[in-house]
Amino acid sequence: MNAELINTFRDLEFKLQLLFNNMDEGVALHKLVFDNDGIAIDYIIEKINPGYERILKLKKENIEGKLSTEVYKTSTSPYLKEFSQVAFSGQSCCFESFFETYDMYFSISVCPWGKNGFATIFSDITCRKRAEEQIKSLLREKELLLKELHHRVTNNISAINNLLYLQSESVNNPEASAILKDASNRLKSLGLLHRKLYQSENLQECNTKEYFSQLIDEILAIFPNSHNVTTYKQIESFILSQKYLFPLGIIINELLSNSLKHAFSDTSKAVIKIQLTNNENNLCLIIEDNGKGISDEKLLKSNGFGISVVSLLAEQLKGDLKIDKDKGSKFVLKFRKDLGINFNLNQNGENEP
Repeated sequence: MNAELINTFRDLEFKLQLLFNNMDEGVALHKLVFDNDGIAIDYIIEKINPGYERILKLKKENIEGKLSTEVYKTSTSPYLKEFSQVAFSGQSCCFESFFETYDMYFSISVCPWGKNGFATIFSDITCRKRAEEQIKSLLREKELLLKELHHRVTNNISAINNLLYLQSESVNNPEASAILKDASNRLKSLGLLHRKLYQSENLQECNTKEYFSQLIDEILAIFPNSHNVTTYKQIESFILSQKYLFPLGIIINELLSNSLKHAFSDTSKAVIKIQLTNNENNLCLIIEDNGKGISDEKLLKSNGFGISVVSLLAEQLKGDLKIDKDKGSKFVLKFRKDLGINFNLNQNGENEP
């Protein structure tokens, strides 16, 4: 062997030793030990690096050349099955494991090293694993709290709704009864949104088609003659934040209820169409019927929670609301998402400052 080749090998050996000594991970070279039947029963730790000593807080002189059961003070060799399989097959592997002897979690990579030998490279991942366990525990607590909160909110909404219904049935004033029933319907809309958000993966948003289709069905079920009304629903399926779902749900509730109550003297040919589209975050809601329409006088006198609240919510959405009264009633609301919308209302139905 010529001098140049010898120098090349020495240089390579020096670099490998430098890498071995300066790795943050623990590195160990091992040799399997067999019984008389040729079955691997232990392994000798032949060589370790400073990273090994630092992580396990063991001294080199107490480790090298000794059996694993002696070093780790265990009755059986740790991970003997995994290590011997790598040595026999020549196929590397990696895994994460909790080592009870040291009360630590490790990420371990294993590769073949000579005949019946293997090398391990490991790092301490105890802090990460403890953090993951804490996060999982906090998530379990959060799920329990959300479940309890969901039941409480649902029960409270149901209780208030029942009280409103009973009150509406007990009063002799038809106008007062209608107001109470309208309030009950709005509460149902809010309750449905709460259920849908709770059932969704993200508590802040849910699918428009699922929410609004069910909301429309529930509104229709409230009115006895709605089965005579032909209803067309064209709701695009997309994900929308609750800050838009809530006002749109109220608007649909108000306009659909208004059509069912006032638009038709004869429901035999009654038609209501509800359409919601999304074109690159430009949303368009259209609700129309072929009823008798809304007079200008009714629009001017609308001071309650009817068309006035629709106009208010449209304004808060920074949208454009148009009303066509030529053939029945047609409401077209266009607005764009993500414009810093805020729907906090004070008792007068106005924006909070």
